[in-house]
Amino acid sequence: MKISEQDAKLFFDLMWALQFFVNQKLKILTNVKSLDDYAECSAEEKFEVRKALYGDTKLIASFVQENPENFSEEKLSIVSDWKNFIEGGFHIERFLKRYAVFIKDADVYGVMGLYQGFDELVDRSQLPLYVQTVLLPFKGKIVYDGFFQVYNVHFGGGIKRGLRESYMTAKQNSRIIESFEPTQKGTQKKKPSKPLINWMPELKRTCRQSKKITWKLRTSGNLWSGIQFGKGEYRIRSNSGI
Repeated sequence: MKISEQDAKLFFDLMWALQFFVNQKLKILTNVKSLDDYAECSAEEKFEVRKALYGDTKLIASFVQENPENFSEEKLSIVSDWKNFIEGGFHIERFLKRYAVFIKDADVYGVMGLYQGFDELVDRSQLPLYVQTVLLPFKGKIVYDGFFQVYNVHFGGGIKRGLRESYMTAKQNSRIIESFEPTQKGTQKKKPSKPLINWMPELKRTCRQSKKITWKLRTSGNLWSGIQFGKGEYRIRSNSGI
């Protein structure tokens, strides 16, 4: 349910280099002078740079063109593909051996963890779980970018059944998206296709009634609003608990 440790290290080497480049261009964190400095920044600080990055994909193209870290063509190709990121709200519906199942609108994704699998970050009893994150292509797979925000939402039986049906329909029709590469978006089997039910209007109404998390990190107490996992992965949770 996660990429190899070697690939996870590569991912963060590339991501921190890209975000450091963005910070140097936009002067968001003025006290950061080196890539090592940036790697040691807090989740809150990195989150501000992260927002700027996804707000202007031209920054990715500029990084690839300027290549400030003298990366190989292979590494630059990985970063360049990140312009195809998918950002927004997802429902983690279940954990499989290979990946976690993320559902957004009518799309079902197979998403892999980085240093840790999602089953190490989230207790299975919390599923389905509504999160905000960014999905990225990485070496023919789909990963998240190291941050995910958790919403304190309770789902009733109807929504749970709807999400389960969306997963089963995608599975039966080989429509689980496991890669952003066109030839790998699900196995191409010629069989009658069942329509996916779009539960998002109802889900969004439910989520609007919930309390969105805050980004203030706490270093004491029983509940955290920010927790770091592994070497760069952050789960952000509500102070009211999940």
